[in-house]
Amino acid sequence: MTNLVMKRINLMSFNKNKQWADKFIPEIKTALAPYLIRVPNLEADIKRCSDLITLNKRISVRTRKYEDLRYKHEFTIRAKTKNKNRTELEKIATGWGDFIFYSFASQDESRLVYWVLGDLNIFRNIVFNNPDLQKNYKQNRDGTGFVCFYWRDFPNMIVAKKDFHESA
Repeated sequence: MTNLVMKRINLMSFNKNKQWADKFIPEIKTALAPYLIRVPNLEADIKRCSDLITLNKRISVRTRKYEDLRYKHEFTIRAKTKNKNRTELEKIATGWGDFIFYSFASQDESRLVYWVLGDLNIFRNIVFNNPDLQKNYKQNRDGTGFVCFYWRDFPNMIVAKKDFHESA
């Protein structure tokens, strides 16, 4: 196959995956609101027309399929792409992203059954000062790869989590 055909196939696959994941955005926004929207003090309300204040933050979102729920105690970050674009790990290392919202869809893919909100600044301070934590690299059959991390190694990173599926 030519490079152009491969690029089109990769783009089609990306678009299909993005369309699937984006259907959870309304639920994710609702889940994030308590952590990213604040009620200001009375002075801000009275003097600055501020009934609510949002934290201006960048959030990396990953939603996995239900069959992956058995991996809810870990999170993966892409470390190798097929198309030589910057990976999520590289973007995080250079300071992009303030939070990660890592979630799992229900079996019927209608809602989320588990999610964790993590602070990427804490993650950066731990991981990039401790290279041993980056050694759990996994290669996919399609040529991409990721590093697997365990939430237990980052207890201070967890801002919030919800488990709507206790039996998993």
